[in-house]
Amino acid sequence: MNLWEAVFSQSPANDGYYDEDELPHLRWAWPKSTWFQARRDFIKEHKQLIAANTARAARGRHAMPAL
Repeated sequence: MNLWEAVFSQSPANDGYYDEDELPHLRWAWPKSTWFQARRDFIKEHKQLIAANTARAARGRHAMPAL
């Protein structure tokens, strides 16, 4: 039996056993130090340079390489 078969067989909709009080209580937190967060911070720090490069490219001039 795969994971989803087990989940559905234990579902109250299928008359399975389900006791919410006995579920494990896990603390969850957002991930930290991810690539996306680092990229977001980099873009925030270099916002003016990125905007200038985008404007140059829109005018058809040779733009600096994108960050």
